[in-house]
Amino acid sequence: MKKLILIALPLFIFSCKPGIESFRPQIEELATNWDSNTKSVTDFANNLTTEISGFTNIATTMTLAEDVVKGLKPDMAAKYAEATTAFSAATSAYGPIQSELGEFTKMWVEKTAGVNALKDGLANGKIEGDVKMQIADLTALIAQASEKITGWQAKQAEAKAATEASSAKLKEVYDMISMKK
Repeated sequence: MKKLILIALPLFIFSCKPGIESFRPQIEELATNWDSNTKSVTDFANNLTTEISGFTNIATTMTLAEDVVKGLKPDMAAKYAEATTAFSAATSAYGPIQSELGEFTKMWVEKTAGVNALKDGLANGKIEGDVKMQIADLTALIAQASEKITGWQAKQAEAKAATEASSAKLKEVYDMISMKK
């Protein structure tokens, strides 16, 4: 009887352990949500880069040569200096967004390996580690990505509004200088 219990007990324990297939719905949902959020982060990054490039082009177009600035009347030179300083200050608001986005993207790419390991493990029938914990951790990152994107979009909107306003002022001053040449 003892031998039967010793043989049956391990079989019972292993038969109670959930199989990999029991995680299929969670892993598939995780993969779908991960891909969706990856696209959202990528789209945001591309949009931000395009926006910053546009403002960089404006700055390049409206930058006067040093000798031209020296040749301006003092009041016009002061207006130009004020407009360029305001424009620089406004565009500098993009720096922290880019920095935070860069750090997050680096971490996101690293964690993508975990999602891929779960998908591959599901396909191969073997997953290493605590599957529930991995799914929970990666799902929490998805929620974090959504929150971060919302925050970055708000910061981007503020930076864009300030930069557009300072850009309009810079253009106004630049046009006044161009007319007087």
